[in-house]
Amino acid sequence: MFPSSRSDKRRQQIFVETELQVLLRQHHEFKRKAYPEWSSYDGDHRYDDRLTDLSDDASQERCQKYRSFLRHLETLDFKLLSPGMQRNARLFAWVLSQDIQFHELGLHLLCIDQQEGMHLKFPQWAEVHPLETYAQYQQYFSRLKGFQKQVSDTLANLSLGMQRGLLHPRCIVEQSLLQIHNLAHAELMSMPLYQPILRHSHHLSLELAQRVQQVAARLITEEVQPAYQRLHDFVKTSYLPHCPQASDEVGLSNLPNGEKIYAYWIARHVKSGVTPAEIHAQGQSEIHRLHQVLMPILERLTLPLDWSNLRVTLRDHSDYYFDDAATMMAEYAHMLARSEAALPAFFSRVPQTTCVLRELEPWRSAAAPQAYYYTPPQDLSRPGVYYVNTHALHERPKYAMMALTLHEAVPGHHLQLARALEIPDLPDFRYHIEATAFVEGWALYAESLGFEMGLYDDLQTLGALSFALWRASRLVVDTGLHSLNWSREVAVQYLRDHTLQSETDIQSEVDRYIALPAQALAYKMGEQQIVAWREQAQAIWQERFNLKEFHEVLLASGSLPLAEVEEDVHRYLERGKQSASAKSVGSQNP
Repeated sequence: MFPSSRSDKRRQQIFVETELQVLLRQHHEFKRKAYPEWSSYDGDHRYDDRLTDLSDDASQERCQKYRSFLRHLETLDFKLLSPGMQRNARLFAWVLSQDIQFHELGLHLLCIDQQEGMHLKFPQWAEVHPLETYAQYQQYFSRLKGFQKQVSDTLANLSLGMQRGLLHPRCIVEQSLLQIHNLAHAELMSMPLYQPILRHSHHLSLELAQRVQQVAARLITEEVQPAYQRLHDFVKTSYLPHCPQASDEVGLSNLPNGEKIYAYWIARHVKSGVTPAEIHAQGQSEIHRLHQVLMPILERLTLPLDWSNLRVTLRDHSDYYFDDAATMMAEYAHMLARSEAALPAFFSRVPQTTCVLRELEPWRSAAAPQAYYYTPPQDLSRPGVYYVNTHALHERPKYAMMALTLHEAVPGHHLQLARALEIPDLPDFRYHIEATAFVEGWALYAESLGFEMGLYDDLQTLGALSFALWRASRLVVDTGLHSLNWSREVAVQYLRDHTLQSETDIQSEVDRYIALPAQALAYKMGEQQIVAWREQAQAIWQERFNLKEFHEVLLASGSLPLAEVEEDVHRYLERGKQSASAKSVGSQNP
């Protein structure tokens, strides 16, 4: 009887695990087909002739599919799964719930902004589309032709958003209008959709190269750019007049259901159960602490201790800025090499995939932050890319360069995200989890490692502390805008009064917080959690604390929500307690 009972349980375990694996695979295949540009980026080229269906009907169909997946998942008995598969099941439920709620809140209708608007996303697929054979050029052309439908769907979504009162404020839409206008009227040779054709068509015969260049030129000038113009005209004449215009109407609190939307974004980017008021107060406390830490550095650099004079000195001193982009990029390359050389002393494993440095393209640089990191695809066929913004050089200070490199490249985003992609045998969705608080918290923690790695002199220390202040200020400003009904002007002035960011960065950052609610909270909230875990580990392990081991605990499972990382940290701390207890017992023996 006992063996039979044991074998029945094993059969149940196999059945539940198989059901989960099938469900995960179905979800993966569904998303590959539903989001073909993402598939291309990841090295899956089965749908290279297609674009995502942006219509509200398609969004509803995707939401229904996610609900179906979730219902099926909830029929499974998670207790029968192995610990690893239990985590996969929990994470899958979390991802599905987020995607369902995104649609239910109507957030797909807020589809035009200066950070992630559809008009910016469209040209980006061109950089990763393979162009080696004529068939691949045909697929490329098919996508160019598909843009007109995406624009039509976007106009319908914007109209539906107007009916529901879901609109971005005027300050965001006006920036988007300028971007759309520039793409609609760009010279062909500078059009981001034409440049890949010029770069790759030399692989073809001369006659074929000329043909694909002519076809691409015709599609871009006769179909894509007129579609951009149609989008521009609708947004300017029909959408913009309905957008909130007052400077104190820029936050989510002014939208129908705005409080619920902000709670959704906080739970998605940070964690659930934390209120805007708590985050706001945490930011104010951290700003006060960092100001005290900064004062001795200013004294050593003989810089003004008065904040307004300090900002003027840093802004106007030409020694703190580069005159040309090439020199700036060369110095970034040097800093990247230095940070890579320092890794072995702090990490037992580093990514096999390389990180390359590139200048951010002019067509998207004006509204972009100081830098970006783009991960390798899941098949690791391309390197990670550290993009640096060379727009407005007079506002890109030298003293911020090392902290920026540590954050975006190594040991920040590239080390963590590329390593996560190299973990074998995870379900596909695990390689794409949006664990913002851990990912961005890790990158900010990586900036602080620069002190231990010996990469900061006093000037770069100023940059590191100014970055820390900037991230702490985000906790105050983001919650101020979206929960406390702050005006844009109040948010801008707060950053002037409490950070050392340039005026260009301040303006761009405030608009970023308006367009992407709660995303900016993840950095400091995540970093403070990682620092707290490290302090706990050092207290428990004491002289046996190994920094490489602690880092491995955080990195070994890939990108995870903070609650899941905490489980791994908890097990590590428990081992430390058991080790200390065993050592104590051993020391008492004669």
